[in-house]
Amino acid sequence: MDLIIRPFTPEDHPPALEIHNAIWPDTPQTLEDRLEADGRRRADLVFRRYAAEVGGQVVATGSFQHMEWFFHPRKFALGMEVHPQWQGQGVGGRLWRHLLAELEAFEPLSLHASVREDKNGWAVARHYGFAEESRAWESLLDLSAFDPAPFGDAVERVRAAGYRILSWAELGDTPEHRRRLWELDVEVSEDVPHTHPFTMPTLERYEQRVFGSRDFQPETLLVALSPDGEFAGVSQLWKTRPEHRLDNGLTGVRRAHRRKGLALAMKLENVARARALGKREIRTFNDQTNRPMLAINEAMGFVKQPAWIDVVRVLRSE
Repeated sequence: MDLIIRPFTPEDHPPALEIHNAIWPDTPQTLEDRLEADGRRRADLVFRRYAAEVGGQVVATGSFQHMEWFFHPRKFALGMEVHPQWQGQGVGGRLWRHLLAELEAFEPLSLHASVREDKNGWAVARHYGFAEESRAWESLLDLSAFDPAPFGDAVERVRAAGYRILSWAELGDTPEHRRRLWELDVEVSEDVPHTHPFTMPTLERYEQRVFGSRDFQPETLLVALSPDGEFAGVSQLWKTRPEHRLDNGLTGVRRAHRRKGLALAMKLENVARARALGKREIRTFNDQTNRPMLAINEAMGFVKQPAWIDVVRVLRSE
């Protein structure tokens, strides 16, 4: 087999998109998704991407990059996608060795990846020496089957306590509100389960990633305001593909306002808003150790899907 591995070019996006969607038909990407992701990469962080071709046909892609949210100069996220028709023919092995060789210039300490437990990537990762670091459940909520009755007046109880739940569209997109949302995100993100120290973006970068995204939806970014007007909690649903679905982003409540029902109230309010927008499904991801949020989702009727596994291969000691 005459396999050529070379740097990725913009012309490789269409075949790379075809490969991705063949592997992940339930979570398709569009060309616009890929171009937006490329356009918002930080130029100061390492990112390398390669295409593997046979007879002029791109059959696989591979990449490595710094992890912006868990930054360490010598730790890298690694990804590979091989077209299903070319799997099991040595393409992945060649691409893996090429990535390792290119990485060596950075003297990497460790490599990190995410695989889904029902895909062969989990077996491939173990074959290449990766070990499990953490596991997160993907869960889906069928909005047509959701019954709000068991939750009674959960939203009204929160309002009776003096809290207000407003969408970003209702609250108003101002520089001050953006700063306050970022500060809220900084605080609640500290308590989200992580396997590595979390690197919170600057306010400017946060604005780019949140408000500059084509998937930002002001109607389903909810903020809970305390009786004195503090940003007490947040729950966000993002647009995604397929379009009948919304993805749950961060749901979190400041420590001083926990155990008051805010998280459940915000999630119930967003279910109503998603239904009003004609959506049929909400998807969420939760670390298996995050029992408080898992308990809320289970009570609401989210159904667990195959888990996502974060894996690591240690190359050098720190």
